[in-house]
Amino acid sequence: MGLTTSDPAEAVVSARGLTRRFGDLTVLDDLDVAVASGEFVSVLGRSGTGKSTLLRLLAGIDDAPDAGTVRRSADPGVMFQDARLLPWLRAGDNVALAGGVDDVGALFERVGLDRRLLRAWPRTLSGGQAQRVALARALASRSPLLVLDEPFGALDSLTRLTMQELLVAVRAEHRPAVVLVTHDVEEALVLSDRVLLLDGGRVALDTRLDEPHPRDRTSPALVARRARILAALRGPAPATEEIA
Repeated sequence: MGLTTSDPAEAVVSARGLTRRFGDLTVLDDLDVAVASGEFVSVLGRSGTGKSTLLRLLAGIDDAPDAGTVRRSADPGVMFQDARLLPWLRAGDNVALAGGVDDVGALFERVGLDRRLLRAWPRTLSGGQAQRVALARALASRSPLLVLDEPFGALDSLTRLTMQELLVAVRAEHRPAVVLVTHDVEEALVLSDRVLLLDGGRVALDTRLDEPHPRDRTSPALVARRARILAALRGPAPATEEIA
């Protein structure tokens, strides 16, 4: 069984006994996980360990597990590595399409965009601007659950850092539950309350972080955690454990 540290009864989204196969390949194997209200959980793992498969199931994008159940309290706001803006709609209309917010301009300002970009076509936006619009669209749903699939992976280093800081600030205001899939261990440690490591289709490691935000990326505690997680990623599948 996978490891669960949040109470499923109080979770915004939870999975129990979750199994997903593609042909003869079992990508998720009898996995349990739960994410509480206001909790930020990052999912790490080597390529092919089921991170995006788990995310799609938790978000309801894939609604056909081979076994197990997924329960969520609301439809999530979703953000992907590429912005996936509708090219025939202007930037502001892409956000308005999500519903739930009356003043899209104010939301643009909150994610660091000038109101003048409300009328911009997606093809004219930089990568960082397009991802800010995508974040605004996810927030516009006012969902208590955000599901983020490597949302900053395609950005340059400086823009990625800026977007991480923005996500920390926005999350502190609205307190949604957040599930983030990332390959970046440092990103997970800087943003999250919990970090899950998938291996062999199961939760191989679950660690909780209590350090306040903003976090110092060079602090000895974070550097030590990063080293231990990288060692787990590089090595054979570890026994399920907690990292202090």
